[in-house]
Amino acid sequence: MTFYIDASVPVAVRRAVAALRTDVRYAGGPGAPEESARDVKWLPIAGQERWIVVKRDKKIRTRPGERKALIDAGLRTFCLTGAGNYTRWEIHALARGPMASY
Repeated sequence: MTFYIDASVPVAVRRAVAALRTDVRYAGGPGAPEESARDVKWLPIAGQERWIVVKRDKKIRTRPGERKALIDAGLRTFCLTGAGNYTRWEIHALARGPMASY
């Protein structure tokens, strides 16, 4: 099982989580799509590799096309949403929580 942290999560958080775990890939990191990769490029890769995607998107509910693309790629996703902006440390704590049990 591999987790993929999307470019929507701050790079400092992506790198920190990857430094703590061997089962994490992140946008722009080793063995993962480039940070600037568009959804049409990285979604099929993530689906094919069966990565569990961690992303931050507070507008996911209002973007049916984006939701459909995630579903069509067959992805399992943790989408961090919330009112206001999280600090990098709050995001790190949220991202680490679901993965801690694996």
